[in-house]
Order: sequence, then C-alpha cells, then structure tokens
Amino acid sequence: MIRYLCSLSVSLNQVLPMPLRLCFIFSGLAICLVSSYSIASDHASPFQVNTNTGSWIDDINWHGFFSQNFVATDENEFLGTSSDGSFKSNEAALNASWRANESLQFSLQALYKQIGNAKPKGVRVDYAFIDWRALDDFTNGAGFRVGRLKNPYGFFNETRDVAATNTSILLPESIYVDYLSQLFHSSDSLGFYGHHETNTGTFSLNTQYGRPILNDNITSSLVGIADTDGDISNERAGFFRLGYEDGGGIWRAAISYVHFSGDFKPGPNDSSPPLNLSSGKLSIEQLLLSLEYNWDKLQVTTEIQRRNSELKDIYPFDITEKALAYYLQFAYKASPTWTVYIRRDEGFRFKDDRHGNDYITNLKAINPFTQAQAHSAFAKDTTIGFRYSPSFKWSFAMEVHQIDGTYWLPDIENPDVAEQQRYWNMFLAQVAYRF
Repeated sequence: MIRYLCSLSVSLNQVLPMPLRLCFIFSGLAICLVSSYSIASDHASPFQVNTNTGSWIDDINWHGFFSQNFVATDENEFLGTSSDGSFKSNEAALNASWRANESLQFSLQALYKQIGNAKPKGVRVDYAFIDWRALDDFTNGAGFRVGRLKNPYGFFNETRDVAATNTSILLPESIYVDYLSQLFHSSDSLGFYGHHETNTGTFSLNTQYGRPILNDNITSSLVGIADTDGDISNERAGFFRLGYEDGGGIWRAAISYVHFSGDFKPGPNDSSPPLNLSSGKLSIEQLLLSLEYNWDKLQVTTEIQRRNSELKDIYPFDITEKALAYYLQFAYKASPTWTVYIRRDEGFRFKDDRHGNDYITNLKAINPFTQAQAHSAFAKDTTIGFRYSPSFKWSFAMEVHQIDGTYWLPDIENPDVAEQQRYWNMFLAQVAYRF
C-alpha cells in the first residue's frame, strides 16, 4: 500500500503542488496506520470483545452552506451587470472532516463561488489539509497544518464565505476586497498555530507560509492592466496573526500581517506598444489591527489596515502605493433573530492623498491623455442593513450602500475609466443556508 501511494505521488507530481501531494501521502499513510491498528486490535486476543462495530467512514463529519445575493446599483457595475440587477454573486460548499485520533484530523472542502463576471467560476478545492495537534492541555495548545489552508488575516478572512457567520452581506470592501478574495483567502502552505490560556483570557497565534492561489483576473488586478496576457511565477505569501480574547467574551483584538511577492512575465500583447511592459517583480505588504467590543446587545467592530504595494521594472517607471483603509461598524441585536447594523468604511490608494489630486497630477505627468479620475484613488462607503436569522440553518439579509469614490470598483465590469461615476448607490439582498 505504501509503495502504491509513493508511486501515485510521482504520477501526480505535475498535477498537484507540493503541500497537497504531501497531504495526499500523509492521509494515505495515516489511513494505513489506523487500519493496521484496528486489525491488530481485533486479533490481539481471542478473549477480547470488539465493541466498535462501525466503520471509520461513519465518523466523518459533513457540513455545507449556500448563499445567493441580489445586487442593484444606480451607477457603475458591481458583481455583474448590477445596473439591471444581478444575481452573479453566490457560493455553495460541502466540507468533510475526519478525526483519526485525538491528535490527527483531516479536512476537505469543495467550493463553488461566483464573483460577478470574474473568472474562473465553478467548483474548486477551497481547503484540504492535515491537522496534527502536537500539544493540548488545560492551558496550552499547539499544532501544525499542511495542505491548502485558509489564511489567517483579520477577524473575517477565514469565514468570509459562510454568510451566516457575518453580520453584513458585503464585508468592508476597502479591506476584504471581493475581487482579490482568492489571493488572500487560501494558499498551499505549511502552518503553525497555538494558544495560551490565562486567568483573564486567551492568546492565540496563527502563522503560515506557502503558495497563494492566482488566476487571470487577479494577475490583471495586481499589474493594473485589465486584459494582460502575462503570468506571475514564483509567487509566495506569508501570513501571521496574533490575537487575544477576553475570558468573558466582552472584547477581542488581533494584529495581522501578510507579505506577497512574485515575478511578472509579460505576454506578447503586453510587450508591444502601447503597453511596452517588461519582466519585473511585484509585492504586497499589509498590516491590519482589529478590535471588537461587546456590550449587552451592542457590538462595535473596527479594523485599520496599511497596505504597501510595489511594481518594479514592469513599467518604464516603478510604481509604489501606500494605501490606508479602515471601518467602524455598530451592530445591535434587537432580538434573538434580528440584527441591525450601520458601518462607515473608507479606503485611500495613497494615505496622504485623500482626494486623489496628487494621484491625477502624477498620472498626467506620465501620460497627458490618461482617462483616470481623481475618485479612483478613494472610496467612502456608508452601509445600513439588517439580518434575520429564524434558525441556525437559515438567514436573510438586506443592506444599502451610499458610496463616494471608485477605489475598489472592479475594472473588469467597468472597463471605461472615464465613464465611472464618483457617487453611486447599491442595494443587496441575501438568502443563506447552512447545515
């Protein structure tokens, strides 16, 4: 059996990245060991009675979720052709987990997700990993994970697809950008986690390093060319999060950090006029501070992010952006089933250029015929909404957005920058189910 697993791993060498190949091999070996242990236990003594008549398959835990959104805007397009009303925002997932023993667990989730007109859409492996808990006592816990992992970042990145776990339909777009969600949501990585209990609360640590998940739309967004045919190689991403949660559940806080880097190679169309792109490097560095306070029925949440991105040698000039984003959200639980909320979310492409004036001045110095507008450098979003959860399985939500700026507006659905409108409004409705 072991020889078969090794030979199969070689045949999958060109199909799966290293962490997933390791995950496959380790899973097979663990199943062999568990099966061998079970057989040995059955034959250990003729007088021993085996009371476990079930299969290990019966111990697999199955869960899943589904959500469907409707989006309508009066100006601009978001999550599909929203000016006519769009249903191109939905997701569905099925996951399974199996605990081989107290220390070893295997988890897998298949996810279908559609984000407007972005590609690819369809089913993909959202996560698939082995979790080995090396330490677990009354005050400390620690372990390792390998495979395709959810990236630890902020309060909501790991659970952003499960609609019922979020207060709002859309997370703050200035920080949790939907059209870049795949880049930061999961990666083929090796991770370490741990926690320490104190008399007043719990400290937690999550860190991992590996290969992020890219696609053509993400490449276009990172390079800033809507229809680039170039590729990013040698991509790497590291994530770190240190958190603390009060023992009484009154407040929690976290600091998160992520660093992404890769090499860009232009395609045939990129290398020729008018783009004239060259091979170069790109990087993103993000630091996020998170804080949440719960007082009776009121919950106050805020996160502040600094984001530095750099493109070197790709254009005739290097591009560096030092962005700033933050939001403040108030949620009030009016009853066990009803929650109302209001949020102010602001993001700026350059932290010292709140109105985009310097952004346009610099662009016109490079290209006097640029169609970019000052409001491409900022976005200020006021959101009001409610969520109704009649049961654990079902939830329904509605929210309205009043937005000033187009900083996080996707070019894929708004390719003519000159036609993008500074002031726009958006309505969303959602139905979600989980089991």
